[in-house]
Amino acid sequence: MTTRGTATEVGQLPPHLSHSQYSTFSRCGELFRLERVWHVPRPPAWALIGGKAFHSATEDLDRAAHGSPFVVRSFQEHLELGLAEDLAGTDYTEADVRASGRSSAAWPDKENRKWWEFNGPLMVKRWAAFTKTAPLDLALSIELTAEYPETGVDVPAIEVPFRLIAGSSTIVGYVDRVYRQRADGALVVLDLKSGSSSQPSPAQLGLYKVGLEAKFGEPVQWGYFWDARTGALSERYDLSPFTHERIEWQYESFRFARDRGLFLPNITKDCSWCSVRDFCVYVGGARAAEVPTPWDLLDES
Repeated sequence: MTTRGTATEVGQLPPHLSHSQYSTFSRCGELFRLERVWHVPRPPAWALIGGKAFHSATEDLDRAAHGSPFVVRSFQEHLELGLAEDLAGTDYTEADVRASGRSSAAWPDKENRKWWEFNGPLMVKRWAAFTKTAPLDLALSIELTAEYPETGVDVPAIEVPFRLIAGSSTIVGYVDRVYRQRADGALVVLDLKSGSSSQPSPAQLGLYKVGLEAKFGEPVQWGYFWDARTGALSERYDLSPFTHERIEWQYESFRFARDRGLFLPNITKDCSWCSVRDFCVYVGGARAAEVPTPWDLLDES
């Protein structure tokens, strides 16, 4: 149980790899170590709660549009469920939930609960409008339908899971949407984004492309990001440079460094708002002594 008081007693590496892990490790090895290995306590964040609520609400809409018999909840309902889930089993209260973004005249308290209650439903409406006008159709898969035989309907390609074996590594992921281009029926990967930062590269889409090809045996060439804050679709990314060999090299290299404790810190201005800075020895975190340093563990071995 994660509480306000203590970090986990024993550091343990995640059993599989993912894009999120790779991205965190690439950004800062110490962030990865504290967050993913030692699971230091961190207050919940409205960005994560709101983002998850947005994803869940749009998934409900899309499943309902395709006749799937799932409960459809509003953004507000998902926001409340997410908040309760993140606070459960902790000593945190709603007052501890972190707001991100910048202060403005309209939102002096940054992107807090009120910001998400106002903007979250707008994001969902933008998505609903996009699905009515995009020259794309949600893919339907016999394999996906077989995973949910109790529904009695074709299952749309929403949150499609994959498990990719790359060398000695197992990579898991969930693809937000898989579409077919109306013009030629080609498969297209699409990932929804509710954050304020632009995507630096299509690497996430590239991993999903390789994972889907391994699962379904059908080529995937194109991918998009969709921005919930603007309702705009990104440029169309050609994902053909992302091959199984490329993904295997990247993630095997990541696992090699991770398994050997090569958690190199990346000290930048971003450290000032890092969620685990209190436990970081490199910035003099007040609670850094609660977690063994990498060199302490090296001495023990």
